[in-house]
Amino acid sequence: MSRSVVLVTSLAVVMAAAACSQPTGTLQSATEAMGAAQMNSIAFSGTGRWYQFGQAPNPTLPWPQFDVSAFTTTVNYSAPSARVQMTRKQTIEPNRTRPAPVEQRPDQYVNGMTAWNMAAPAGAAPGAPAAAQPQPAAVEERVMEIWTTPHGFLKAAAANNATAQPIEGEGGGSTVSFTVGGKYK
Repeated sequence: MSRSVVLVTSLAVVMAAAACSQPTGTLQSATEAMGAAQMNSIAFSGTGRWYQFGQAPNPTLPWPQFDVSAFTTTVNYSAPSARVQMTRKQTIEPNRTRPAPVEQRPDQYVNGMTAWNMAAPAGAAPGAPAAAQPQPAAVEERVMEIWTTPHGFLKAAAANNATAQPIEGEGGGSTVSFTVGGKYK
């Protein structure tokens, strides 16, 4: 399940670029301006809309839209680990023949190389207690979401020998490149 990785990455790049106006070391300046070196964990919350990436009913239709009434993320950069909780409901689309949307409450975790969701077991009666449901296919995505937070981006850049190249032309800024885990650039 993908979240607003593009938004968070864009935010990290914008914040890094803003901090890079100092002439000494792009990443160093950004890290100092944001206090990323001292940051061990972060939590944030909000509400809004979310679009289920890659889950359009067919190629000509947009991704399904969800109204998110609660969203909370906690990240521990040292572990690395994270927990994402949200309350969402799919928006009813006009002229569509789908069942009425129901409220969903995903509760997702990652710790090191282990990912799981807390959910009632499949086929359980309504109100059944939540139990850990392994999500091995979600490990890479969830770990990358940690490193695409603004502070995580700077920590990953520092830990993975990042390089910065100035962007020529109006506005300046820099392009930052590094590889995480040997395969994600």
